[in-house]
Amino acid sequence: MPGVIHRDSTSSTNSRVSKDDRRRSSTHHYPQHDSYPSPTSAAAVAPNQGYTPPYPRRAPTDYTAYGLNEPQWTVGPPPIIYNRSPYATVPLPPLSPPPPATPPRIHRLLAYANEPSIIWSINQSTHDAQLARAPSHASYHWRTLPALEPSPSRSPSSLTIRLAPFTRPIVVFPKARDGVITIGDVLTAVYNGARQGAMDEFCAALGTSQSAVWANGNMGAYAQMAMQAETRPRGDDEVSTSVCSALHFRTLWTGLDPSRTERDVWILHTRPLGVR
Repeated sequence: MPGVIHRDSTSSTNSRVSKDDRRRSSTHHYPQHDSYPSPTSAAAVAPNQGYTPPYPRRAPTDYTAYGLNEPQWTVGPPPIIYNRSPYATVPLPPLSPPPPATPPRIHRLLAYANEPSIIWSINQSTHDAQLARAPSHASYHWRTLPALEPSPSRSPSSLTIRLAPFTRPIVVFPKARDGVITIGDVLTAVYNGARQGAMDEFCAALGTSQSAVWANGNMGAYAQMAMQAETRPRGDDEVSTSVCSALHFRTLWTGLDPSRTERDVWILHTRPLGVR
């Protein structure tokens, strides 16, 4: 009939089918990754079994990052390198300098001998000390020679001397800025140490302390002489007499000898006056 459009049910159905086909064909289908289970496989797990998501696997060596050949881990921290981590041990510096390879030796001028190299009575000023036998070119600077051998750079920073019968040790420290103990430092320390020892013997005989002696006006002068360091030749005084008395007049220098009972300690030997 003119003007009437007949609709075909078949064409309408085909049109809907073609639209459905286009709709299905436009849906993207991604491949299922083998490391993650599908919902079907996860649902297939028995109810009494706990489902644990699989840990991501290590990437194969063919697909390493930055073109490296070693395996790369996809998750988790990198392995600890102990020689470059806070767990590595660091050696600490020594607390004291290493000891010298060989023990120090006393200078031959200070060493004990039957015929001492130095002629000196330790209760007198060090300015009176002389060499027994020495060439003229060495007579003026022998006090500045290092007291210890081998090299001065390896010598200790102090020297300990014992003089009987005094109980207080005599400790020698260097006066020079280079830190080297000289022969003159040893003689000065022995002179002052003997006077200090006489002061100790004097206080022990009186049964009093040094502070009490200082408080006494008359004995304070004696204590001041005993404690005063040598600055100039003073000759004989009360303290010098006390040194002779404490040593039984064995005040003539004989030399230093290593102690057999104490390490790094030297024994000062003296002899009576008039004995050579």
